Amino acid sequence: MLAFGQELGAALAGVDGTRVRMGMATGAVVLAHVWHGGDTRPVQYAYSDAVGAARRMEPAGRAGAVLLAESAARAWAAERGVEVPPLRLVGGELV
Repeated sequence: MLAFGQELGAALAGVDGTRVRMGMATGAVVLAHVWHGGDTRPVQYAYSDAVGAARRMEPAGRAGAVLLAESAARAWAAERGVEVPPLRLVGGELV
């Protein structure tokens, strides 16, 4: 998952110097296909807490980086057998 984000960012960087900010989260997602009047194909909408978390992570990141929500960081660590310590907010900062 993280490798995909890094590869996508690298690929897009070759397009007129584009720098991408990405936010990633994991979790269940509901995908809905909605037909709007006159459309020739449906529009896809994705709904979930994971989608909302990723949407909030993206603007908080810096260009050229992938910012992971806690769920994504834990999934990434689990894939590699690394333990992530509990995260908590103190005075508005993660510690």
